[in-house]
Amino acid sequence: KLDTSASFPRTQKESRENLIDSGVLKENNGCLVFTKSYSCSSPSQASNLITGTSSNGMILWKNDKGKTLQSLLRQVD
Repeated sequence: KLDTSASFPRTQKESRENLIDSGVLKENNGCLVFTKSYSCSSPSQASNLITGTSSNGMILWKNDKGKTLQSLLRQVD
């Protein structure tokens, strides 16, 4: 989604806006997508930037088969 929640931290909102302005994040069919490589401190930071709200990146990020990042990492352990 393109808007942010009212509780979304100001610093994250500013980071998100800077990434949009610099072309790292771009709107695609009503959603934001990463268009360039960008390092985040955690999966949740990346999902927060995309969703505009607090989110758990370990369960939000899924592969093309629908497996969450959390389940994929558990398979490796």
